[in-house]
Amino acid sequence: MKTIYKYTLELTNRQTIQVPVGAETLHVGIQRGQICVWILIDLNPDVQDVEMENKVFHIFGTGNPTTKELEDKRYIGTVQLDDYVWHIFEEELI
Repeated sequence: MKTIYKYTLELTNRQTIQVPVGAETLHVGIQRGQICVWILIDLNPDVQDVEMENKVFHIFGTGNPTTKELEDKRYIGTVQLDDYVWHIFEEELI
């Protein structure tokens, strides 16, 4: 059964969250003053032990240098929080 879950991201350069294998990042936005990411997860109710994987997110502020930090990262979206604009990328793990 596919379900969309919401995860709150901290306002930090790099962070990791654990999700079931094969989860798909759909959207990033602001909810109640926090950066959130919505992820589509396929949960099989017949499976007791769900295999997990890491998703690594990077947050860059407008005007901050990124240089090579954007290599192997997929753009998820941009959010505005107070007077700042943040750009969220997901690391492509191999």
